[in-house]
Amino acid sequence: MIQMRTILDVADNSGARKISCIHALGNQVGRVASLGDIITANVKEAAPDGTVKKGQVVKAVIVRTRKEYRRKDGTYIRFDDNAAVLIMTRRNPLAHAFSVPSVGIEGQGLFENRFAGA
Repeated sequence: MIQMRTILDVADNSGARKISCIHALGNQVGRVASLGDIITANVKEAAPDGTVKKGQVVKAVIVRTRKEYRRKDGTYIRFDDNAAVLIMTRRNPLAHAFSVPSVGIEGQGLFENRFAGA
């Protein structure tokens, strides 16, 4: 579960390395976000040659969480870190390559299912 001030790794080649959650969007409670939710975040660390800079406010979708996630078949999936992929305002990925070696079934279909029709 991701809440305010949670530090996440960035799993794409946009230039950002670490982001901090500012707000969880589209959640009923509005305070926590989980796998597949969109958050507003602040860039805390960035590569000098990247497209995003330190201090920039961006939107991101969560692709990995340390908190376990229950699938419909009853199995649980948990990752070693919290990670997100930056998105643009029209819900398209900001970068073109993702460094997500371990994304479950939920993370693989995020852009095709949730964001393609937006």
